Amino acid sequence: MIRKLSKSQVWILPLGSVLLLFGFFQLLLPYTLYHREQYSLFLMNELTVKQYFHQDAPLSRLVGDYLTQFYYYVGAGPFILALVLTALGMLTYAFFRNLKANRWLSGFVAVVVVLWETGRESIADYSLSSTLSIIGIAALLLGIAKLCRKKWLGCLWVLISLLFISIHPLNKNGWGMPDQDLEKMFAIDSEAYFGNWTRVLELTEKDEKNEIATYYRNLALAMKGEMPNQLMHYYQPFERGLFIPVNDKGNYFKFTAAGEAWFQMGATTLAEHASMLGMIFSPKQMGNRCLKRLAEINLLTGDSVAAQKYLRLLKQTPVHKKWALDRCNPQSPAYQELMKKRQLMANTDIIHGVSNYPANLRNLLDCNARNYLARDYLLCYDLLTKNLNAFVLDYTKYGANVVNDLYAQALLIASAIDPKQVESVEVSLPQQILADFRDYNQIMGGDMGTVQKKYGQTYWFYYQYAKRNEK
Repeated sequence: MIRKLSKSQVWILPLGSVLLLFGFFQLLLPYTLYHREQYSLFLMNELTVKQYFHQDAPLSRLVGDYLTQFYYYVGAGPFILALVLTALGMLTYAFFRNLKANRWLSGFVAVVVVLWETGRESIADYSLSSTLSIIGIAALLLGIAKLCRKKWLGCLWVLISLLFISIHPLNKNGWGMPDQDLEKMFAIDSEAYFGNWTRVLELTEKDEKNEIATYYRNLALAMKGEMPNQLMHYYQPFERGLFIPVNDKGNYFKFTAAGEAWFQMGATTLAEHASMLGMIFSPKQMGNRCLKRLAEINLLTGDSVAAQKYLRLLKQTPVHKKWALDRCNPQSPAYQELMKKRQLMANTDIIHGVSNYPANLRNLLDCNARNYLARDYLLCYDLLTKNLNAFVLDYTKYGANVVNDLYAQALLIASAIDPKQVESVEVSLPQQILADFRDYNQIMGGDMGTVQKKYGQTYWFYYQYAKRNEK
């Protein structure tokens, strides 16, 4: 005779499920959940709530969007998903037990359902409301099964539940698995969004020859004033390592990322353009991250009407209300820190294309020669595109007081090609750089492995051997 489980024993499996699922999402997919939260927006007002009831699955959408905003807090996303998926498993188990299935079969089906939905929740753009809809269906069927004791009718409801799950309008994804490459990109992007530049450098320390990783590593180094010193130490896909193109080949993730560098340099027009496109092309055409950036940009430009429009929306979100209130208060540290970027902004405008990077950078520097971030980006752009003529002119005008190995190596190449073009440059080059340049020229035609091992992280090697890979 099978002994019944005690009440404490009955709760061991659900508790174990919660712990395992929490560990799964917290260890493997925390930044995927942060990303999902950044491109969602839940407004706590009567009009927004009413609009949910003009859509399919209104309750699951309402509750799902409300809970998703709390993914912003550390550990909250994994905990919410652990509870939701465990509830799905318990409902599935109870449903099959009501069909007189034995414990092993009921438990097996419950585990399969939870694993299946856990896989789908691993997909970046999967919605929590989809899982909640399935829970709603399971709860409904369980209630009906309790009323219908006939086995044939219970089996019919099982088939109906499977049919509902497969054709539900929110269910557009099949089986999913954690994508660690994508998770890492979300991690780099999120840490940059939070302003944790040291953490960005840690995440990009391993050179994986990824353009997004290079873009954020360059930005993190530039924020610390180290980009020129480190530029040749890792993969550089020409200017794509400095700027993400905003064109018809991009997506909302790249558009939003593209605005980060421009915002830090004070190029508010380009940053605003990128943020607007990021929001428009995002899965739900909304997102608190883009709203925050747009609010900050308009505060910097002095467009208080537009800024207050975005801040009013953010003040209606339970999670981001404090952030918005801080930006409404000129005395708050957050507001004062933001206003420091005003000194980087250009006070004149120019007609330019969105991909005319040098023109925008020079305009920033013409308005404020102490915009060191724009200076480093301009000089590194000239070097990565191998435009030494432009580099010499820009270095003479904006960076003649800056001496480092990268710029010295570039000046030596420019001098070797055309001594006249560097006559106006008054800079004393380090003796070690001069000696290394002579040695490089002597061994250049020899064994490639030896040359790369000794000088692979110099601009000389990059200038001579780097080949553009157009995409």
